[in-house]
Amino acid sequence: MHLRRPLEIRLAVMLACAFLAAGSTSVSAATTHWVNDDSPKGRPYAPPGRSCNRPGYPTIQSAVDAAAPGDRINVCAGTYTEEVTIPPGKDNIELRSVQFWAAVIKAPPVMLGVTKSIVRVNGAQNVTILAFTITGPGSEPCDSLRYGVRVDDSGSADILGNHITHIHDTPFSACRSGIGVEVGESDESTPGAARILGNAIDTYQRGGVRVSSDGSFAEVSYNRILGVGPTMVRFQNGVAVTDGATATVQHNFVAGNINSLQTVHSAGIVLIQSGQVSVDHNTLTFNDSGVGMVVPASGSTTTNNHVTASTFDGIALESALSSRVAFNRVERNGGSGIVLDDSQGNEIDGNDVRRNGTENSDAPDTTDGIRVTAFSTFNTLRNNHAKGNVTHDCHDDSVGPGTAATANSWIDDRGETSQPQGICTPDTDDGDDDHDRDDDHDRDHHDGDGDHDRDGDHDHGDDHDGREGDHSWKRAKTAGWDAQYARYFRGLPLGAALESWPASMATDTATLLMKAGVDRR
Repeated sequence: MHLRRPLEIRLAVMLACAFLAAGSTSVSAATTHWVNDDSPKGRPYAPPGRSCNRPGYPTIQSAVDAAAPGDRINVCAGTYTEEVTIPPGKDNIELRSVQFWAAVIKAPPVMLGVTKSIVRVNGAQNVTILAFTITGPGSEPCDSLRYGVRVDDSGSADILGNHITHIHDTPFSACRSGIGVEVGESDESTPGAARILGNAIDTYQRGGVRVSSDGSFAEVSYNRILGVGPTMVRFQNGVAVTDGATATVQHNFVAGNINSLQTVHSAGIVLIQSGQVSVDHNTLTFNDSGVGMVVPASGSTTTNNHVTASTFDGIALESALSSRVAFNRVERNGGSGIVLDDSQGNEIDGNDVRRNGTENSDAPDTTDGIRVTAFSTFNTLRNNHAKGNVTHDCHDDSVGPGTAATANSWIDDRGETSQPQGICTPDTDDGDDDHDRDDDHDRDHHDGDGDHDRDGDHDHGDDHDGREGDHSWKRAKTAGWDAQYARYFRGLPLGAALESWPASMATDTATLLMKAGVDRR
């Protein structure tokens, strides 16, 4: 499993220690406030309360108003129909559902706050929001509910293990509202920062997570982010990082972002004029496009992802400069596996690209395994393996002093078909561990030494066509999120997307959050 690697283990331990240390420094002075929407036995509320049986407040907002920096607010099971705002000066508040997903913060019929957010961190620092159900829908046909959680005005928050759902108008509309978690807002030039870890985010109108505006940053990790599946109403994005914001997007499962009209494509993860972003070890399936890199900042990376079953392209670079796409497994997408469109100076390295594309007699040669358009230049494509793609495994329309008279460098790339000839060459190693080019995992010549040549001598430097080879592309076989994180999505109506989930799923995130370095006690 990915987090067993030493560096990530150390990081998880450091995060856990930092989280606990931060809590321990304020234990002596902090107050715990208890919220219950239904005081047992009709007892009067006596702030700050002692338990769910002896609560101090009937609403979450009244507890926030009473809390001092560093206080904890325990929210008992119940439905709280209110907008919650944590303003400047309420730093280090911990807002926690006592029972996992049992405290429900529900959008009121009319949203009175200026941002129309169910929960808003408005300038407060280091706020924790843990284990709630945060739900709409809005009650009006347009712009009735904009955000499940919003972090703005230079505020920061840890958003951990929540179920954020039904963030949409009634009925589901084409309006530009309905985002599960919003960090910063470029239209208002207000930044925010957040760690968004271990959440279930689904049934949103516009997007699951959006990080926007210069100065905004988010870590988006270990989440399940599910769109509504094919919809004709509006396009959706699972995760969007835009307008100068930076982010780390890793170990997420993102599916079901599909626009049936196909006039505007939805995406699993999309970067639009973003700052530098790392997209790593995500699984993206049944989206219009898997990963879109649209004018991202130089140095952005898309690595170790599993991208499959997209309506259109798996990974697309548009006007991208000096970005890297490496060690991804890209397969069975309706468009090309990897596309470079008007993109310069990028590195495409070690990707495993198979069975992408769609036969189209009306517009032949529009999809390929790796497709480079005419105005994409000075890119380096190295050690990629492509097989079984429509129309070509490798395709480059540029003209210049590069490989095979293209404007790009193709180095040790493998594919059965290429346009022009010579940018890719066939390879006897098809990646299925039997080295026979047929994907059938034959074991007839396996001698147990890992090189499949029956001599028992571990010939790791031989790539089976008579020359030395770089086998780092096989890292793509471990691309995608770790399925052991999939623990709590039983019964969501996504149909085929759920085929990627393991059979055993529970309904808690304790293990998930522990692996993310968070103590939820």
